[in-house]
Amino acid sequence: MQIVKPIDKLIHWLESELTHFVSLVEEGSVAAGDPWQEGFSDHDLQIIVSQDETQETQAIREYLNLNMLGNEYLVTVRLLENYLKGQDSLNDISLKFRATTLSGQNVIEDKALPDMGIALKIGQDGLDNLVGRLERRWLNLTHWDNKYAQHKNYGIYKNFYVYYSALHYGKTGYYPASRAEASSLLPNADLADNLLSVTNDIGNSTKDAQGLAITSAIQLITEIRN
Repeated sequence: MQIVKPIDKLIHWLESELTHFVSLVEEGSVAAGDPWQEGFSDHDLQIIVSQDETQETQAIREYLNLNMLGNEYLVTVRLLENYLKGQDSLNDISLKFRATTLSGQNVIEDKALPDMGIALKIGQDGLDNLVGRLERRWLNLTHWDNKYAQHKNYGIYKNFYVYYSALHYGKTGYYPASRAEASSLLPNADLADNLLSVTNDIGNSTKDAQGLAITSAIQLITEIRN
């Protein structure tokens, strides 16, 4: 007997039962082609509806209550009008460039391009603010155990790439979607590899490797901003 995957059941329900369904979009690192990190990665699903957002959200919640997708899924409901026009945020930039349509209308193609000046500022401010956070992680890495450090730091490593990609788009009009592509554009290949190797295999990273990734990220930000 063929087993129906939870995501396939959700797609069938959205297409056949949700009154104002427009599209199901996955966004984020996995959608952009970055490797899946077991126990760390998730599927960020955006359900786009044409109207009655509150009512449709309630219907989706009731479905999920009876048909659990699993811990690796994060679901958001968005109104089509708001999705298409954007909100000048880091997440909104990601929704345009780091996303794939799983079902329904190709809303990604119709979504407005982010403002380059705003993206540039988001990228610059994000990287600047990341330095202090990275320095605190470098300090605390000494007393955290390895597994805790992996979970604590994975998000901040990912932040580096989305801020850098926003910055690159703001400067050039081109957005490097995957971490590997962004890494290839960084000014120092050795430092870039230190960070990418840990980020893309976080579950097997040692504290020494993470320490090197953190100091590499700090140095890369210095070089980028100069």
